[in-house]
Amino acid sequence: MKQRISLFLMLSALVSLASCTKEIKFNGEQTEPKLVLYSAAQAGKPLEVQISQSVFFLDAGMLDDYAKSLRPEEGSVKLYVNDSALPYVLTRRIPQPVDLDGDGNPDTMDLPEAPLYYDAAYVPVAGDRLRLVASFPGFDEASAEVQLPLCSSLTVNSASARPIGDETLNYRYYDLTLTVKRGADPQCYYGIRPYIAVSYIYQGEPIQHTFSWDIESDDFLFQGNGGTTDQISQLFSDDNVSMLFADTKIPSDTYTFRCSFQAYNLDILPTEGGTAECYLVFTTMTRDLYFYRTSMAALNGSSSFSLFSEATGIYSNVKGGYGCFCASSSLKIALDL
Repeated sequence: MKQRISLFLMLSALVSLASCTKEIKFNGEQTEPKLVLYSAAQAGKPLEVQISQSVFFLDAGMLDDYAKSLRPEEGSVKLYVNDSALPYVLTRRIPQPVDLDGDGNPDTMDLPEAPLYYDAAYVPVAGDRLRLVASFPGFDEASAEVQLPLCSSLTVNSASARPIGDETLNYRYYDLTLTVKRGADPQCYYGIRPYIAVSYIYQGEPIQHTFSWDIESDDFLFQGNGGTTDQISQLFSDDNVSMLFADTKIPSDTYTFRCSFQAYNLDILPTEGGTAECYLVFTTMTRDLYFYRTSMAALNGSSSFSLFSEATGIYSNVKGGYGCFCASSSLKIALDL
């Protein structure tokens, strides 16, 4: 009996201790909200700028106030292309309903924190100098500048499927030998991404899919850059890369290296009336885009769920605010596999 009483008292004490809470007052400096600008200008594609505001981490749950503070009719966004101002339109895009829980029924996503977007008919051209200036009541003016780089040259010397024992396997490796030509601007950085475009007819309807793949290489050009950077940011999803390297790493005017990637077996992909084509996207990017991507990769690789993880800073080049205004130019090369 005494043992039961002792056990009961012990459990009661543990429950009491577990329910105790203590409020800790934050004595640090509280940062003021600033404008946040994100844009990756791509040669040949319409320019898009995402505009929002920063939120102090202790106030991160106040999404309603955060969203309503930026009204399209009150803001001013000016874009200068080679020192000439262009007209602008500010819009707020509400995300379309998607099936979040997988029950087959779209879920409502009327998110109040949907950011503003700058829409313009302007399509960037390699060599253009861009300057973006945004201002809203209650915020410091935010601005950033970028120049679209000229795309460097990449030559595919050889592309072949690696022989395997079982031809019915869904996957196989593809080996490439590439030659890159060093660009005129030593501040440029590069990225490479292979992808496969599949087209076929299903129940009388044309279907198209694209699949991206990581490049593998032991060449020193890629050391320290990793192969996960093509998953770090949905913002730049149209121009993702699976390998990054710097112009300064290229030892001569032209440099040849080997690499490979694992992808679907192209011999068994096409169905009746279907096609499967493989491409290589070679991107020349600015220093700002390179450092933004690598900082996001470091963030994804950190132990974000640990209380003792090191803080990871996200690269920013916006004056008077936060975010990144960067640019790139790309080549799409068809691979004969």
